[in-house]
Amino acid sequence: MEQNHNSNLANQSKRAFSNNKNISQALQEIKQQLGDNEHNLIIFFASPSYNPSEISKEFKETFPDAQTLGCTTAGEIYGGELLKDSIVAMAFDKNIIKNFYVGIINDIDDLIQVNKIFQTFSKDIGMKISEINPEKYVGILITEGIKGSPENLILRINEITEIPFIGGSAGDNWEMKHTYIYANGKHYENAALILLLEPVNGFKILKTQSFEPIGEVFVATEADEKKKCLKTIDNIPAALFYAQQIGVSIEKLQSEFVNYSIGHIIYDEAYLHDSIGFDKNYNLYLHSAIPKGAEIQILKITDIIKDIEILIEKEIKPIKNISAILNFNCGTRDLKIKKENLEKDFNKLFKDLPVIGFATYGEFFISFINQTSTLLIVF
Repeated sequence: MEQNHNSNLANQSKRAFSNNKNISQALQEIKQQLGDNEHNLIIFFASPSYNPSEISKEFKETFPDAQTLGCTTAGEIYGGELLKDSIVAMAFDKNIIKNFYVGIINDIDDLIQVNKIFQTFSKDIGMKISEINPEKYVGILITEGIKGSPENLILRINEITEIPFIGGSAGDNWEMKHTYIYANGKHYENAALILLLEPVNGFKILKTQSFEPIGEVFVATEADEKKKCLKTIDNIPAALFYAQQIGVSIEKLQSEFVNYSIGHIIYDEAYLHDSIGFDKNYNLYLHSAIPKGAEIQILKITDIIKDIEILIEKEIKPIKNISAILNFNCGTRDLKIKKENLEKDFNKLFKDLPVIGFATYGEFFISFINQTSTLLIVF
C-alpha cells in the first residue's frame, strides 16, 4: 500500500503502516516510512494479535526521542483502508504540535487520578486549567474497552475543563477479553490515556453518525448506569417500549439492534448508544450508559457512505492546510461497511487524506457514545 497525498495539503504529518507479523520487522518498516525527522510524538494503533508488552517496548526503543502512545483495536484505519491484524502510526513534530501533555490513569474508575493529571497539566502549562483557551488546546482520550465506566471519566473531564476531548475505547478484535493502552514502552490494562495537544496552526473536531429519529422524545425513567442498563422508558419496561416503537415483536427485537439505536439528547442532538440485549424483566443493556432522567430518541440507520461523503464535501475539503486526521470509528460501523461490501466506497472517500485511526468499542464526543465516527483534524 502506498501513501496518498493531496497537493492542496501542506505540512503533513508522517504516517505509516505494517502488517508484518514480526514486531521487530514491522517496527523497522514503520521507521523507514516515518523517516528520520525529529518526531516528538508518535501515536499508534495496533491489532491485539501483537504481544502487548513487546510492541509497546519496541515502539519506544525504535523511537527513543519521541513519546510513543497508542492502544489495541478492533481494526485499524490507514487513509481509506480498513485493515485488520496490522499497525498504523502517525508521527508529529514541533511544526505541527507545539506542546503536548500526557497522563495515564492506571484504574479507569479512579476519578481522583483525573484531578491529579489536570493539576499536573496546569503546572506544566503555567496557568490554571480554567484559564486555558479551549480554542488553542484539544484533548484525546483513549480508554480500555471492556471493564470500566468511561462515561464517568469523560463526565469528570468535562467538569474540570472546557477543552474539547474526543477519542475512543480500545478493542481486541471482538474477543471481549483484554484491551490495552500503550505509553512510552509500557502497557496498561483497565487504564486510560489523557493526551492534551497544543497544535501550532489549530484544529477542528467533527463527528458523523448515520441514524435518523423515527419518533418523538422520551425519558429514561429508570436506569442503572453502573450496569449500563436502561430499565424503563416513559415508565414502560425498556425492551418492550423499544420493540413497540420500531414495530416488531419482543422476540424479534434482538435482530433489529443492527438497524436501530437509542439516542441520548445533548444540546438538541442525539448521541447514540447501542443495545446488547435484554433480560426476562425487559431491562435493556447497552454498550454505553444512559443516565436516569435523560431525554432519548429511537433512531434508524441511514446511508453511512453518503453521510461520510457529505461530511467530507462540506467540512473537510474546504480546509487547505490539513496536517493530520485521527479517526476514531465505531467498530460496529467498521463491521457494517465490511459486511455490506462498502470498503471500496469508503476507501475512495478517504484515500487522499492523511488519516490513521482505529475501530473502537465506543467513542468520546462530549459523552461516551456508539455508532459514531469522531475525527480530529490538525492544521
